[in-house]
Amino acid sequence: MSLPGLVAASARLNVLGDVKPVLRSAGLPLRPGYVAGLVVGHEAALAARLGCPEATIVAASTPPIDGRDGAVVRWGDGAIRREWLDSRLRRVAPGSLHSSEHHRATWCNRLLGHCPETLEALVDRCARCGRDQRWLAAEGLGWCDQRGCGPLDAIGEPLPAELAADYRTFAGLCSPVPQEREIARAALAPVLAELPPVILIDFVFRLGLALQDSTSSPRKALTDATPAERSRAAARGAAALRQWPLGLRAEIRRELAGRGSADGTARRRLRAGMLAAASVLPSDDAGAPSILLSALPEIRGEVGRSFIGIDGARLLGSDAAGRLGISHAALRRHADAGMFVAEGVVERGYRRALYESSAIDEAASAWRRSDPIARLIRALGLPRYACERIVGAGDVARETHPFALTLADQPRTLTASTDAYLSSLVEACRREAPPPGVVQLDTALKIVGGRLKPWRQVLDAVRSKRLTAWMEDGPAPIVRRIRVLPADIAHHTTRNANEGILDGAFISPSMSQMDAMTVLNLRQIDGPPLASAKLLRFDKGPRSLLVEVEEVLAIARGYVATPEAAARIGIGPAAAWHETSHVLGPPQSPAGWPRWCFDDWLASCNPLS
Repeated sequence: MSLPGLVAASARLNVLGDVKPVLRSAGLPLRPGYVAGLVVGHEAALAARLGCPEATIVAASTPPIDGRDGAVVRWGDGAIRREWLDSRLRRVAPGSLHSSEHHRATWCNRLLGHCPETLEALVDRCARCGRDQRWLAAEGLGWCDQRGCGPLDAIGEPLPAELAADYRTFAGLCSPVPQEREIARAALAPVLAELPPVILIDFVFRLGLALQDSTSSPRKALTDATPAERSRAAARGAAALRQWPLGLRAEIRRELAGRGSADGTARRRLRAGMLAAASVLPSDDAGAPSILLSALPEIRGEVGRSFIGIDGARLLGSDAAGRLGISHAALRRHADAGMFVAEGVVERGYRRALYESSAIDEAASAWRRSDPIARLIRALGLPRYACERIVGAGDVARETHPFALTLADQPRTLTASTDAYLSSLVEACRREAPPPGVVQLDTALKIVGGRLKPWRQVLDAVRSKRLTAWMEDGPAPIVRRIRVLPADIAHHTTRNANEGILDGAFISPSMSQMDAMTVLNLRQIDGPPLASAKLLRFDKGPRSLLVEVEEVLAIARGYVATPEAAARIGIGPAAAWHETSHVLGPPQSPAGWPRWCFDDWLASCNPLS
């Protein structure tokens, strides 16, 4: 119970009409609302007059603390600012008085606009006569000071139920009852619970004012704000303390969602309010409120960027470009192409572009979780067309996010899938010494001519152990370390290279000069003669000379080169060249001998006889 409430109850009990006799007999000034602060030195006399223990008077008194100027007073065994206490008016909750007719000390706290028990608005004037309620009369705590006016009625709306829990948390922090205060503080993060009581209460209330965009200073809020506004500020501030700093960041997101996070003015006002709230906190050596900075590092940056993206919903262009690892100009090009949505914000005549953070993060994730197909090409030691078909058939999963596909101008594969594919090849190969007669896998596939080599199908046979293979150790690409028996591979080379390609797979219509020579079973130095003979037309690409795949296949279908002849005959390349030249004559084309001639000859006779 408050000390003014004790005096008023005693006066009414003794039918004194007003409280002056009680105060006069205890030697106190006739200012009943201020008695809690004036009672020092008169505790025993007042206790005797009221008929209660002196300890009760001491516990309910509010003397200045540590001999200060009176700005901070004792509040239970804690502390509170004197200006927060309403000593002039009698504030009551009519509904609470019905359940227990005593004046709660909490009702003196001007930061609270509602009774924490019933959530009804605290009343300090009569709804019928409009008279302010003071402490001189002894008609009863719930009665109007104007004789004959009757009981006080509730004024204003009760506190919304959704604010109740947080409001009661704030009331607990302010409570003069030690147990209530300790329960409230125990729920706080240690960095907050360790703050002095007055600083903590001040900080929380200021936070609430900032979060509801109040233009009032904390001092003006005590006089200018309505009870509902003060109570809402108290509840919003307490809500920000939950799971610190997550609760604060959640409340800021909620507030910006209501004000419009793209509104630069709203963000600047909120930043100013946060800094004003933090002004009561302990500061670091640079004068910055360290508690707030650790919770809101964004507040340290440029004013115009305050809280942009705090909810993860939007990012400034520079931040978005940084996450993607591209230039701001490249980001704008992607946005212009429709890949990202840019929302324009104008602040003080300067246009900023905001991007959806989820879209940016998804694109960045696609980039990080994937590799360019060049990694698969290097690891295997295969032509790009072969790796495109490995990916196109789903043996290695491809990255499908459009942003990842635009970078480096080449398909990308999921890193985890690439790793699994390469590991499966290595694990499928035998490690013991191979038998006599084995050859490198790429050498064995020179037997394939007139078409693309079915690399995917052959490697699938290796992985499934349908094709026995041995692997040598070393740094060379995997295919160049794999050894097979030529007789074993013949069955697997009859399949079509395009077999099993999925719809939507990326298959390039062109290939590099190097890859073209592997299809034709020629050396790299044979490329220029083919171009000079106008058999192939090479165009300059981003990284190498390119030629259309169909042009290469047309030459492959028309000619047999020496390595293919050697593989099909079963002798070395030099012997194959001499033997075939002896029968068909030296090749007249840099691509080799006419395929139809070679096929007819090989089918009709044994060239070694």
